[in-house]
Amino acid sequence: YHTFDERKLKELKLASAKAIFFLGGEGEEKKYLVSKKKHSKKCSGKDKKWEFPGGKIDKKEKTLPALERELKEEDTSQILHKTLQKLSKENSNQVKYKIVKLKDKTLHAIFLLPLKRTYWRALENFYKQNKTTNLETYGFLTISEGNLVEAEGHESLWTPKSLKILKALRKDKTISK
Repeated sequence: YHTFDERKLKELKLASAKAIFFLGGEGEEKKYLVSKKKHSKKCSGKDKKWEFPGGKIDKKEKTLPALERELKEEDTSQILHKTLQKLSKENSNQVKYKIVKLKDKTLHAIFLLPLKRTYWRALENFYKQNKTTNLETYGFLTISEGNLVEAEGHESLWTPKSLKILKALRKDKTISK
């Protein structure tokens, strides 16, 4: 991730930035991190549904700082925020992103980020041991690559926006069956 990318992303007037953290290396089935969404309006259809961490980019905000802010808000443990910071500073070549355009013409930056198993275990333990008062999530879980690829067969598990993003990624051949 480089500063010239940030300027390019800023010009696109992105609506949101989402992080798809993955676990697993070469030859292993990948697992993907999703948030179990907490929504104040239980009837909204979003409560207890899966979504990728991240969210809206404010008008004057840069993309990566917006994603960092959203991760801070969503993850009380701060493990995901610190992982993103570390990757963007030390291993910028591991921070990959894709721009997806949804049917409503909005553009979204989707970051694909490796997550070490030790960080996942720490995150999992944090949410098991702490009663969090986070307003945005019940916690995090990992899903198999199959559940990511076959999202259309699991519509009832995903928030509407996440499902649209997954469909856009599949259409763009970023995710294939």
